[in-house]
Amino acid sequence: MEVEQGLYRCTEVEQGFYRCMEVEQGFYRCTEVEQGFYRCMEVEQGFYSCMEVEQGFDRCMEVEQGFYRCMEVEQGFYRCMDIEQGLYRCMEVEQGFYRCMEIEQGLYRCMEIEQGFYRCMEVEQGVYRCMEVEQGFYRCMEVEQGLYRCMEVEQGFYRCMEIEQGLYRCMEIEQGFNRCMEVEQGFYRCMEVEQGFYRCMGIEQGFYRCMEVEQGFYRCMEVEQGFCRCMEVEQGSCRCMEVEQGFYTCTEVEQGFNRCMEVEQVFNRCMEIEQDFYRCMEVEQGFNRCMEVSQDFYRCMEVEQGLYRCMEVEQGFYRCMEVEQGFYRYMEIEQGLYR
Repeated sequence: MEVEQGLYRCTEVEQGFYRCMEVEQGFYRCTEVEQGFYRCMEVEQGFYSCMEVEQGFDRCMEVEQGFYRCMEVEQGFYRCMDIEQGLYRCMEVEQGFYRCMEIEQGLYRCMEIEQGFYRCMEVEQGVYRCMEVEQGFYRCMEVEQGLYRCMEVEQGFYRCMEIEQGLYRCMEIEQGFNRCMEVEQGFYRCMEVEQGFYRCMGIEQGFYRCMEVEQGFYRCMEVEQGFCRCMEVEQGSCRCMEVEQGFYTCTEVEQGFNRCMEVEQVFNRCMEIEQDFYRCMEVEQGFNRCMEVSQDFYRCMEVEQGLYRCMEVEQGFYRCMEVEQGFYRYMEIEQGLYR
């Protein structure tokens, strides 16, 4: 695989990842891969240097530009972590999360963990306040700066959710997703959900319109403002998809997703798919920079323009996500949904 615009050069692949990878524009150099991740990784422009990997993550990780230093990993996460630029300090881990966590620059303070999340959490700079957790989510959650207000949780998600600054409004949940979802500022409207996805969806500001769903994905999808045009679906995704305004051009689908995708205007440039999802994706204008996939989702993703910065995945979804520009700052996931 040869890439012209500075993502990666790979000459050999073993165990589904790159054995020899040289990158010119400051991402990563990897000379050997063991257990699906980097054993020796040297980065010039402030990501991470990792000398050894055990249990699929970095045992020794040193970061220069304000991400994280981790000296030991137990149960797939950091036992001792010290952050200089206001992310988190964690001194002890129990049940896969932080028992005592103190944050200096307005993320969250948590003094006790019960059932895998915060029982008492106070946040100073407008992320969320949560006083009680029941059935794995917030029963009473008040947010000052326009993320979400949730008063009751039933079946693992929001029953009543009111959003002020253009995310989504959902009044009822059935079968684990939003049955009625109304969005004002360029997200999606969904009126009915069947088989876990949208049957009728009309979007006004540049997302997608889908009129019918077969085998869990779109059969006929027409998009006007720069998303996907797909006329046929085989094995759960688009087999022939041509996009004019800056998404992807795909001619072949294998194992349920796009194997080769090249995009000119601000989205995925190159994707190699194994186990139904993206293995590596580089994007120039502030979306997903690099993804390693384990258990069908992202293991590590770094984004420059304030979306999600780092994710560790356990049980098929995000464990840790840090966001700079007012979206979600931390998520712990159990049972495949957001916690």
